[in-house]
Amino acid sequence: MVALSLGAEFATRAAAGYPRGFRSLTMISPTGFRARGTSVASQRAYLPVKRFNVYNALAFALWGRPLFDLITTRRSIEWFLQRSFEGIVPQEMVEYAYISAHQPGAEHAPLHFIAGDLFTPDMAVQFYEPLDVPALVIYDRDSYTQFDMLPGVLHRNPNIRAVKVAPTLGLPHFERPDAMFAALDEFWQSVG
Repeated sequence: MVALSLGAEFATRAAAGYPRGFRSLTMISPTGFRARGTSVASQRAYLPVKRFNVYNALAFALWGRPLFDLITTRRSIEWFLQRSFEGIVPQEMVEYAYISAHQPGAEHAPLHFIAGDLFTPDMAVQFYEPLDVPALVIYDRDSYTQFDMLPGVLHRNPNIRAVKVAPTLGLPHFERPDAMFAALDEFWQSVG
């Protein structure tokens, strides 16, 4: 399985629950490696009651959809994507994101994301460190997450290895595909 960003947390939790279903796991710029106490507001996994209240406040009918519409203009999408690219953001990606964001019900998952509902507390300790599946972390710099805890996890879990694909800002498969695919090929050959 190959997972990107927050998707790596979901994939790792799935692998923890059903390791026989995974031959390997590749995580591209995964969340969950930021040092405790340094996360941005959306990456703090709150108590369920608080999370529910934050989401309800964000999704309130009078301003939920207008708030979402404000953060999903083409200009806003391009601004957020620019934080993930060393070079120029492909306009096709901006257009695809815009079209996707304007589908019925598209606001629900992003508002849960902003509320912090989708992140796992202590992800590195609870799930990455004990992961029993061969895993590869592909990373570099990322405007939306950090990798402070990655060296410790690598030290404590020999099933996980990491490759830095630079210079990238979280989307190496777009900016450095040759280097990323070489890392994938080498990893997959090593796990058979």
